[in-house]
Amino acid sequence: MDRLSTKLNTVCNYCGSGVYTPVITSKDPSFHAEGNWTYVKCSKCGLIYLNPQPDQDSITRHYGNIRREYLNKFGLNLIFFLKRVQVRFSKRIPLMRGGNLLDVGCGEDPFLEVQKKRGYNVYGTDVDKTAREHFKKLGIEVRIGNLQNVKWSKNFFDVITLWHTLEHDVKPQETLKECYKILKDSGTLIISVPNFNSLERKIFNEHWIYLSPPRHIFQFTPESLSKVLADVGFRVYKVKYPGFSPQLWARSFLVFLEERKLIKLNSISRIFLTLVLFPFVIPLNLVSTLLKTGSVLDVYAEKKTP
Repeated sequence: MDRLSTKLNTVCNYCGSGVYTPVITSKDPSFHAEGNWTYVKCSKCGLIYLNPQPDQDSITRHYGNIRREYLNKFGLNLIFFLKRVQVRFSKRIPLMRGGNLLDVGCGEDPFLEVQKKRGYNVYGTDVDKTAREHFKKLGIEVRIGNLQNVKWSKNFFDVITLWHTLEHDVKPQETLKECYKILKDSGTLIISVPNFNSLERKIFNEHWIYLSPPRHIFQFTPESLSKVLADVGFRVYKVKYPGFSPQLWARSFLVFLEERKLIKLNSISRIFLTLVLFPFVIPLNLVSTLLKTGSVLDVYAEKKTP
């Protein structure tokens, strides 16, 4: 894995304050980027962000590399099959035949393909050029670059989705301002992020699989995400905690065991033990969902009315 360049004494990416309190320090549990990584809480706006953090060029290159490594390791066809199952059951959006839908950070996820079959006019953006190449074969337009730079028309989209994208964004406020600009007044914004207030995070703490430094720049809670959206003119009208994700609990438990050097796993044994742990972690998964402290946070928002 490429060594990541970092910059020290990072001010808050959101409000610019340099005053913060350390919250949690973790290693990279998934792709083993070098060193320890610390999240801090901004004393001014309250958001939790990575400090120090990689520069934007390094993280973009790093994320593209690990995406390809991940696909090569587990097999493209298997990953896309599992993704299609996930899209069918967890990525729920309003049905609006003929509506314009944009997926920000679309990657090569089959979400756009599925929504096109449901009747949407679909579009995507991503920082990785392979996304454009992948969707070009399916007749789907994907523009490469940050949302602010790809220039969609104002008031064009009925639905904009960010599935596990905003936590990677070094300028979330600018991205959300652009979403506001290109979303219709009657449109819906859907954001899915890891939930820092989740029961799973509180149990496993620095071993929580969804900390995922240095790729996750921000860690959001229902309150902090609602505040960020309100600041740019959105109103949250629904919050959901997608119910069935026992694999996250299992992986967090395995990270805990590995970092304590109690076991040593390769990719095959890790998958096997994840499946073995399912019966034990499913009850925890269900309890956290019922308590509204699930590992993932889905927020539905609309433009505030004047």
